[in-house]
Amino acid sequence: MIKPSGAGCNMACDYCYYLVKRRLYGHKASTRMDNRVLREFTRQYIQTQNGHEILFSWQGGEPTLMGIDFFRQALSCQEAFKRPGQTIVNSIQTNGMLLDDDWCAFLEENNFLVGLSMDGPPEIHNIFRRTMNKAPTFNRVYDSLQRLKRYGVEFNILCVVSRANVEKAREAYRFFTEEGARFIQFIPAAVHPPVMNDTFGITAKEWGNFLCDVFDQWVCQDVGRIFVMNFEATLAGWCGVEQSICVYKPNCGQTLVLEHNGDVYACDFFVNPAHRLGNIMQTGLSSLADSPSQAAFGDLKSETLPDTCRSCASLFICNGGCPADRIPTGKNNKAPKNYFCDGYRLFFRHVTPYMDKMVSMIKNNISVDQVMAP
Repeated sequence: MIKPSGAGCNMACDYCYYLVKRRLYGHKASTRMDNRVLREFTRQYIQTQNGHEILFSWQGGEPTLMGIDFFRQALSCQEAFKRPGQTIVNSIQTNGMLLDDDWCAFLEENNFLVGLSMDGPPEIHNIFRRTMNKAPTFNRVYDSLQRLKRYGVEFNILCVVSRANVEKAREAYRFFTEEGARFIQFIPAAVHPPVMNDTFGITAKEWGNFLCDVFDQWVCQDVGRIFVMNFEATLAGWCGVEQSICVYKPNCGQTLVLEHNGDVYACDFFVNPAHRLGNIMQTGLSSLADSPSQAAFGDLKSETLPDTCRSCASLFICNGGCPADRIPTGKNNKAPKNYFCDGYRLFFRHVTPYMDKMVSMIKNNISVDQVMAP
């Protein structure tokens, strides 16, 4: 994940875990990637890739704060360093606040995949997704969504599940599908362990019920037409194929973070001094990615798997979930458990008959476009 603007953002979502990362760099307004770091990262990153397709994933904070000219320079660097036969693919995760006509024309012309952060219709979205001055943002984001569609930009929706929408799963999901979204990802918001002043966090059971409610709509109407990352990853586990999302992988360590100044961190959820691997301007990216400390970080997920996970019938799907969600339990707080574990179990039990049927249909080369009943 490339964070050219660091934690800088033009919004202040209540549940954002990355805004506080500004403290790492002293809240400086100059947390912007310069051309020297951009060029050196691009060169090293392409050099380390052996495949034909190379993905650049631009994240934030809010990456569009860098402006279009920065991304034109990024494309120029990619063209300069890519080797014959290699294809460059760019994706950008954005809150949509700055996507005017110029931006959308640029994104369409250069085949960017856009991840748009949105939590549902205005009565849901505006609860936690506000500006620094607490102003609502739905209208501007919705205008950007319509603009992306008009320009033919490929987009997906990233929806945070919080107290704003956890009991409105059907409304949120149907809003996205009616607005033309074909690819949707849901991620849960939580403060764990819970605190008294938590206004947005959801419980494990609420997360499980939310997934079940969305799944019941999806499986009856939208299989093969709408792609929900959470369900695709679950089906991948049932089919025994390699997971594409890090949350469900057996080990961590394959999704590093590049900050604006060239610092590299082990993971998006572990951007802190203890997990800083180094800086690409002093140490090569491949050396940082293959370092003993990063290998140890990646293996820690499976090595410290909670006992409840090791004996769980669903381990083959989620592999214990994200280590960032593990909370201390038991005597002396020495038995970590994934905060969302009970919710995932509830969901996996709910979808078992459907998943078994889908796997059988896939093995027999039968279309799974309609899976109406177990």
